[in-house]
Amino acid sequence: MHQDCDYHPGDPARWSCGDCQLSYCQRCMPDADTRSRSGNCPHCGNRLAFLGSGQVITPFWERIDRFFRYPLARAPLQVIAICTFVPLAIRPDAGSLLNRYNLFALVVTLVLTLALMKYTYAVLQRTAEGNMQPPPLAEAFTGSGFDVAVLQLIVFVILSALVSTGAMLFGPVGLVLTLVMVVLGLPASIMILAMERSVPSAVNPLQVASLISRIGWPYLVFYGYLLLMFMAMAAAQELALAKFPPMLAQPLSGFLGSSFMLILFHMMGYLLYQYQRELGFVSTEDDPDPDAAQRKPDDRSARVDADIDMRLKDGRYREVHSLLQAALKREPHNGKRIDQWFKWLKARDDGEQILRDQTPLLERLARTGRGRELAELMDYLKRLDDNFALTSPGLIVACARTLHRSGDHVRALSLLRDFHKRFPGDEEIAPAYLLAAQILANALHKPDRARSMIEYVAKRCGAHPLSANTDEYLRQIDANELLVIEKASFGVGGHNQEQTRT
Repeated sequence: MHQDCDYHPGDPARWSCGDCQLSYCQRCMPDADTRSRSGNCPHCGNRLAFLGSGQVITPFWERIDRFFRYPLARAPLQVIAICTFVPLAIRPDAGSLLNRYNLFALVVTLVLTLALMKYTYAVLQRTAEGNMQPPPLAEAFTGSGFDVAVLQLIVFVILSALVSTGAMLFGPVGLVLTLVMVVLGLPASIMILAMERSVPSAVNPLQVASLISRIGWPYLVFYGYLLLMFMAMAAAQELALAKFPPMLAQPLSGFLGSSFMLILFHMMGYLLYQYQRELGFVSTEDDPDPDAAQRKPDDRSARVDADIDMRLKDGRYREVHSLLQAALKREPHNGKRIDQWFKWLKARDDGEQILRDQTPLLERLARTGRGRELAELMDYLKRLDDNFALTSPGLIVACARTLHRSGDHVRALSLLRDFHKRFPGDEEIAPAYLLAAQILANALHKPDRARSMIEYVAKRCGAHPLSANTDEYLRQIDANELLVIEKASFGVGGHNQEQTRT
């Protein structure tokens, strides 16, 4: 039975703590290493048990189409082509029986048969580990692994002898019963051989029955699919032999048979992959967490997010407070943490702390263009302190621009009122009044007041780079055009050439 995460019901658990009796999904354990299967419980610090990706695997019956596409990949097609066409190409067309089936052809055919079996087992093992990409072509003809093909041939011989023995000892009834048992248990026998590389284990009825019982009824569903596939393959081969000349029928029949073998072994590997926990192993391939490849095991930010989430759900609010404070102490300009801190303080209605932290909160909201939240925070600060007012010229301009862009034109203009009196000689006077002119002309449709703002900048802020275009701004006002102001980098003392039509 699959376990759900204790903190995210519906999400499959990937880790489990025996001491805390808690299960965690990948969101709860972003710093755990699935490759090395190592992770520590965020509550007690003890090592976690890895539950594997079998918790989140798509059932095999939902991906039948992918099984049939598997042999069409480049490497499987190459293996099938070599094992199908090479024996036909080297077989003499005429001659004596000895020449027709000469030793060379027999050896090549046997080697290619072993290579195909070796490749199918590589497919099974690779799939069982969660890797859905076919093995490369070299896997069929190089390296170790030929022994499993030989072992499989031995298993086939033993199973055939078992059926014959049943027929000799118990007659037709024994033949039928033994044959049914062997055929039903053959996929399980192949899977056991792939996992253990042991002939005695592969032909042991108890081990075969144990594997089938651990998988349960899905094994019978899987077996039903195999029977349907086998009948379809046999019908296709028979049709090819009946309707096409031998020159085409034989390679087509061989191609279908080899393709069926790859599909069969791919499905058996996937069955092992899907029921890995029931069978006593875990796999980490095909990680369902989309950010796993980019996230480092020591990603502190993701760990903080997960800890905050769990503490909130546990009702451990003091620990949430401490986690956020520690995170902001490490990264005082981290926008995400500032947002979390503001939401947390609002939820707790901690006005005193919000007053102390107002500047970074306002800067963050203004910098990210979140006018609605910015207005909400300013109203909240005003309720806390009747004398609340922004005192940083750069912050005032940045907040006014954000409020203007969000449609709160009146509030934005009120922030800029009497700017030159409040901050005489400040370099932000030009950006402030040009922004005020833009609001008056474009949003409030008061061109005369906008003109006065532009004329003030031209007269009093001649040294500022933005004043160089005041004649053009006045022309736009006179022509009743949309006032387009050069966009300044408010609050940092610089400017760029990007134009804005807000």
